[in-house]
Formats: sequence, C-alpha cells, structure tokens
Amino acid sequence: MLYLGCHLSSSKGYAAMGRTALSIGANTFQFFTRNPRGGAAKSADPADAAVLVQMQQDGQLGRVVAHAPYTLNPCSKDERTREFAREVFESDLQRMELTPGNFYNFHPGCRAICITSTPAATSSRAWKWRRSKFVTCSTRFCGRI
Repeated sequence: MLYLGCHLSSSKGYAAMGRTALSIGANTFQFFTRNPRGGAAKSADPADAAVLVQMQQDGQLGRVVAHAPYTLNPCSKDERTREFAREVFESDLQRMELTPGNFYNFHPGCRAICITSTPAATSSRAWKWRRSKFVTCSTRFCGRI
C-alpha cells in the first residue's frame, strides 16, 4: 500500500490530526512532538492518543511519523546541548508509547569539526541510553569544517 500524507499541527491533539489527515485524503501524517525550535511539549492525553490508535487499528491510517525538534543535537560538543537532546529523546519516546508502532524521526546533529567526528558515528552514543523499535534517524551531514 502506498502511504501519502503531510505535516500536520499537533496543537489540537492526536485525534484531530487523524481526522484532518482523513479529510484531505491522506492515510498517514507527520507532526512535531513539540515546537520545531525546541522547548516544552504540550502534555499528551492518553484518551486522545487512543482515538488515533483505533483509527490505525481500523485500517483508516497507517503508521505516522513524530518529528523531533530541529534544535535536537546529540552530537554537539556542548554538554548542555547534548543533555537537552537526551531529555527530549526520553520525553518524546515516552510519549510515543501512547501510540505504539509508529515512527520517530530526528536529525542527529553535528559537531563543530565533522572531519574527525561524523554525525552518524557520534549519534550512536545517543542510542545507548534509550533504544526503541520505532525510532528512525534522518541523517543530515554537517557543512562546517
């Protein structure tokens, strides 16, 4: 089956995103887990998430993609930036458990000197503290030298 969707606002919750996707003829969608620039996430409502899960179980929607904020940088040379990434990962992956079997997309970030520390190699450290079967990684290569 071909899955087609778009990026939807999560401001009104999981069920609203599912209904919006169906109303435009989509059978999947992507959403930011929080503001794309980072920061606090809106609290998740388990009952609302259950409505989306039911839509998926009924075959109305396929798997959806939760997108981490762009500011996530587990490869940073700055410890506070890496800590923020760990906090966001943990929070987002706990939230993803409300909608099991879906995907989590993140960009692994970049160190200031990418010649000796590539994003793909460095981001493997982030996996050590939390692994999940529904995590995917969208790799962006660093342009700084």
